[in-house]
Amino acid sequence: MKKLFAVISVFALVALAAAPIAASDAKEQTWKDVSVTDHMCFDKVKDAPDKHSKECMLKCEKSGYGIIAGEGKDKKFVEFDANGSKLTVEALKACKKTDGLKATVVGEMGANVIKVKSIKFAD
Repeated sequence: MKKLFAVISVFALVALAAAPIAASDAKEQTWKDVSVTDHMCFDKVKDAPDKHSKECMLKCEKSGYGIIAGEGKDKKFVEFDANGSKLTVEALKACKKTDGLKATVVGEMGANVIKVKSIKFAD
């Protein structure tokens, strides 16, 4: 039993030591011409994101933002971190378009969350 505990302890320590290394290995990526939506409206707009209005996205700010990823029935919501949602609100307010919004997002993909460094909607 002591040997089993020792082996488990060693694996746990190795996993903990490797965690910061894996997190720092994240690479910055750029997603161009992507549809951004709020979490609350994802199911309603995932098949027609161009019809989702800037006004609606701003009203649903508290639900958080992310991108629509995938094709057909495999579409999913990939959320932004808290800073990404804050940056999205700023970018939406600066954008002149009111619908058909596409964005360029720069950030790092983590555990199903994009750590956003910048976002800009095309005018």
